[in-house]
Amino acid sequence: MQKPKFHDRWDDSDVIGKTGEPVVLKDGDIIGVRQEILDVLAEYRVLDVSYIAAVLGRDIYHVYECIKILRSRSNRYIQLAGFQRDRNLSFLINATLFWELAPRGVKLARERGKTLYRGEFYSYPHKIMEEYIMAEFDIAAKHHPEIQLLKRDNVLSHDRWENLEHPEWSWLDKERDEDIRFDGRTFALQRPDVFQYFFPGIEAETGSHSGPAVGKKFRNNIRFFELGLHKTRYRAANSLRIPYYPHAPNSLKDMLERWKAETEGCPTWRKRLWFKVHPRYDADPKPRPTAHMFEEPFWYVDTDGSFKELNLLQLERRV
Repeated sequence: MQKPKFHDRWDDSDVIGKTGEPVVLKDGDIIGVRQEILDVLAEYRVLDVSYIAAVLGRDIYHVYECIKILRSRSNRYIQLAGFQRDRNLSFLINATLFWELAPRGVKLARERGKTLYRGEFYSYPHKIMEEYIMAEFDIAAKHHPEIQLLKRDNVLSHDRWENLEHPEWSWLDKERDEDIRFDGRTFALQRPDVFQYFFPGIEAETGSHSGPAVGKKFRNNIRFFELGLHKTRYRAANSLRIPYYPHAPNSLKDMLERWKAETEGCPTWRKRLWFKVHPRYDADPKPRPTAHMFEEPFWYVDTDGSFKELNLLQLERRV
């Protein structure tokens, strides 16, 4: 008796259509959900199918069927992320697969005028965490339209920030070649008559940095505020915040305690940093493509040194 054929998710063989022939796409065939998938991967450098579907608000199985066609050998608009593509990992049957634009997809996105974030990065686990976090704000804003998400392009086209260049990093001391660089991308959140917050970026902490390294980051944050960059460069004197994402609950507690200690002499800056646990992609439990960025609280250190929660959906004024 012949064994049933096993479907290998790692396999990029052509998808056979109703005619019995491979489904071969031309650029003009990239419309509808196929185009939406490419648009998401133009904005988010690397994501898995659950996050792509959640950002689009589409059925995950339909999105996956489209991905199978877009990544097949005859099409190659998208591909497995490099850390999965360049090694034989097919024995990991239940592994989460991550997708990014292939060269053909990058070319089409540029021809269609899409903004692509294609800068170099040093670590896929770190980049995945960054993109998960940014996508989760997108997902939350779709579930809760009462809070408006201004993405990077929206921020930079706003009259207030139209002259702001490379907003994800700033000089602290140009002569000494000292700067501050943020993960992710600049964005803003606003709820009319309640609050507006500006974020130059995020800090995704996968656990690769030691305690002293995090302490140095905190001291750079203090220098950032003491230099007045939140006022002069970002024109966000009262609204600028920097969210940190430790990868585990014990790291959250350590960060809150360390930030409290670092700001002992300048408690006015304490509320400028927010903290929320965000697991790595390979952790258990795994990250969730849900609206939890709005629905679940952040933590912050109040000026008196106490630890408090902040829920964006429950705020009646800016904290």
